[in-house]
Amino acid sequence: MPSSAPEQPLSLGEQIANQVAEDILQQRLKPGDAIPEQHLAQTYQVSRGPIREALRILEKEGVVQILPRRGARVTQLTVAEVDEIFVIRATLFGLSARLFAARVTPQDLQILNDLLKQMNALGPEQAPKHAEVSAQMAVVLMSQCGNQRLRAMLLQLVRQIARYTQLGLLTPVRRRASIASWRSMLRAFASGDAIAAEDVAQKMVTNTHRELARRLDVEKSDASLNMKV
Repeated sequence: MPSSAPEQPLSLGEQIANQVAEDILQQRLKPGDAIPEQHLAQTYQVSRGPIREALRILEKEGVVQILPRRGARVTQLTVAEVDEIFVIRATLFGLSARLFAARVTPQDLQILNDLLKQMNALGPEQAPKHAEVSAQMAVVLMSQCGNQRLRAMLLQLVRQIARYTQLGLLTPVRRRASIASWRSMLRAFASGDAIAAEDVAQKMVTNTHRELARRLDVEKSDASLNMKV
């Protein structure tokens, strides 16, 4: 990849935020779970200051909600949130694909092809790994699109959409569709077809959005039935 300015070292709060976000992504912390400050302070052997910084970071990114006198909790997945995030994501990700296609290098293509091979080799039980590799490919586009403001906006959505993306890739059918979309996008990149790349990127996000909305509607209906029973 083209060189860029060296990144600043992460603060202690940022490091803890990354760890808590990973616990949420891996469902060690589930939607609605409390995240006690004292427990985190003991776990990471730090004072409350870095813990509060970490929770504020996660609240800003929509992963955690901090309630007065009740502390922090993992945010619930809602259809409304999915709709808002994915409409924005589709437009911005499509734009990043278009800009990336106009300046892609052979090295960029090699990185993406290697990641696609990894994705294609995954077994049927490895849905979380598929989502992880897909996210890595998306970060390549964001980082190399040549627009730093766009990159920052997309990266800010990464943690919010990570849980949703995993849910949208649970079935083999959805994972095959994901692989097909990435293949189409790589062909567009290789040929320098920026418009086609943007179209594929937007459709890929939109299809994930539709699957998520369907799944969340089903879960909401099941929950309502269980309450009535």
